[in-house]
Amino acid sequence: MDVAMVFELPLKIAFCALVAWGLLPTSRADAPAQWGSGYPNPKGSFYRYDLANLGWFSYQRIEPPETPLEEPEPPESSPVEPTPATPQVPQRPEASVAIRPFSVQWFQVNLPKYRDIAIDQPTDQNVRTFLYLQQRGLEKAERFAQVASQIGVGDPVLDDLFNENDNDFAVALQKSAQRQQQQSTLRKLSAEYLLVFFYRAQCPACVKQAQILALVTNSAGFDLLGVAMDGSSPQSANLPTMTWTDSRSHAVSFGVRDVPTTGLFSRTTGPSLIANGLAGLPDLSKRIVTVAHRNGAIPDDEFYQLAGSGEQDSLTDELETLVLTETLRTAKDPNSKLDGSGFIPSDRMNQIIDQFTADLKTRMAINSDLIHD
Repeated sequence: MDVAMVFELPLKIAFCALVAWGLLPTSRADAPAQWGSGYPNPKGSFYRYDLANLGWFSYQRIEPPETPLEEPEPPESSPVEPTPATPQVPQRPEASVAIRPFSVQWFQVNLPKYRDIAIDQPTDQNVRTFLYLQQRGLEKAERFAQVASQIGVGDPVLDDLFNENDNDFAVALQKSAQRQQQQSTLRKLSAEYLLVFFYRAQCPACVKQAQILALVTNSAGFDLLGVAMDGSSPQSANLPTMTWTDSRSHAVSFGVRDVPTTGLFSRTTGPSLIANGLAGLPDLSKRIVTVAHRNGAIPDDEFYQLAGSGEQDSLTDELETLVLTETLRTAKDPNSKLDGSGFIPSDRMNQIIDQFTADLKTRMAINSDLIHD
């Protein structure tokens, strides 16, 4: 054996061992630039040498077979039951109701319709429906009356004790005072006016009217002139004694159409008809005062006191003035919501009433202080 071969064989064996262990460079293609001609050995690689083709100094890297990763199967899930669909409730379109049910306007418009149906078709159901609706309306009216009676207590305009027209005791006193004042007024009128009475014989109503006229003439001092439409004297017609005439011209001037008829005559204002037919004593006295007021013989304040509405009318006159002022002010405002009916919104009307009541109570307190002083 040659000496060179003796040394070459151990060197080859040592070189292959070092390459296999990754201690020597392998290929020039895998060497990084900073190593120059050196070759690192990638760890974990396997090397096989084919000395016949590549030489003892080369190798072929064999990559380990790649084992494909098995994707984990998804866990079996229990079948999900489908959620039952929520039934869609059809939305009813909001009806445009012009009149609120069971309001006053609703009752005014619809209750007569149900009444007519019940009358035209009087079945048990139709009649019962109308009666139930009517009962509901009566209950609403009763509640209103209850609240109204509560509000009126202590109110100078609404309280029965203040309002003489609603208090029985006050009404009796008021009527007594009115009768006395009326008698005084009638006595003043008797100096200016002449009572004229148109009658006919065989007329029972004429006899009764003549008796009432006699009471007026005796208490107030009026002169009475009887006009016989048929030419009969008062005695023959069973009438009280009176001055009489059968001149038909008086009937023409008064416009008499039937008997009994009573009129007033004044040299200033001429003839005035006061009763075309039978009139009782209170009514006849009131008619005399009314005609005299219309002719200007009685001032307004005295006439309204005789009518028993002077003070209450003056209070409501002030309220009417406040409302009229507010209406005119609102009408001039271009941004106002005043409709053609003159309706003032309830909140503003409430303010007007509160202002009126406060002013009234202030005046009453001042008058009370003056009386006590």
